[in-house]
Amino acid sequence: MKSWFLKNSIQGRHFQLRDVPSPEPKSDEILIQVQAAALNRGEFLNKTVSADETDYQACGIECAGVVIKVGENVKQLRLGDRVMGRSRAAFSEKAILLAGNALLLPSGLSWETAACASITYQTAFDMLWPGGSLQKNEWLLIAGISSGVGLAALQLGKLIGARVIGTSRSLQKLQLLKKHDLDYGLILPGESLAAQVLEITNGKGVDLIINNIGASIFAECVRMLAYKGRLATVGSVDGEKNAQFDSSLQHTKRLKFFGVSSKMRGKNETFELVNKFKMDVLPAIANGKIKPIIDEIYKFDELPKAVDRMVSNLHFGKIIIKI
Repeated sequence: MKSWFLKNSIQGRHFQLRDVPSPEPKSDEILIQVQAAALNRGEFLNKTVSADETDYQACGIECAGVVIKVGENVKQLRLGDRVMGRSRAAFSEKAILLAGNALLLPSGLSWETAACASITYQTAFDMLWPGGSLQKNEWLLIAGISSGVGLAALQLGKLIGARVIGTSRSLQKLQLLKKHDLDYGLILPGESLAAQVLEITNGKGVDLIINNIGASIFAECVRMLAYKGRLATVGSVDGEKNAQFDSSLQHTKRLKFFGVSSKMRGKNETFELVNKFKMDVLPAIANGKIKPIIDEIYKFDELPKAVDRMVSNLHFGKIIIKI
């Protein structure tokens, strides 16, 4: 089968399309014939190591396809099932998924939509539901709202009934987001973000912040939080790792800071999140209340071109590879 490999270093990204053996699923895994896969920015950010310190690796972490083989302990899925979810080597003709990560496609959902309806939405769900405890009529601010996770957080926030403020460097993208029920859009960089947010919220501040940008805006985020506000950090596209902030605000306002990542999360914890997502969010995707936003669809051999579009920040919505 054909599979894309990526070598990612401080010097840049290099791709190879290779012929490799078809993988075999372990006892708790499934093998699928991939129909479509989605790009996720974190996988393609330049690494801080030189090219001679890294090697080519199969790439892609999110896809949708048809089950063609199941592990011996997999009982909930059958050959021919249409599934989507987190995978290994998603930019391949065939890919492996843990059975517990696989979600059956709702009826009528296209392969392209299914390919981008799992990881970003589960990440946003993790921040808004169990992490952020967002409630109806609360204020949600999404820093870097035009990212995949940012758009998913907007849609889920509106599903809950929250009032949403979003930031972006692009006025055009903020104007597009108005069509998706964004309440207020703020340009970065600009005048004091905290001052604008306090004016919008009549001096209260926001109840939950999704920080897709990183440490460079952490202190500003802390200043914008309301009493008992929550701050979720999910991205670091600014490359900054250290932040200085007024720590007195944390205990005075009883603030909660938390991060969202799957790097240290075990299988059982991940499967629990997937099951909660299946109950709370997947029905809204199935009935059309939530419609994943797709920017462009590229052919299988156009992956490098698709990545170029993503890192250029020209896209609005998810970028899909049709296998």
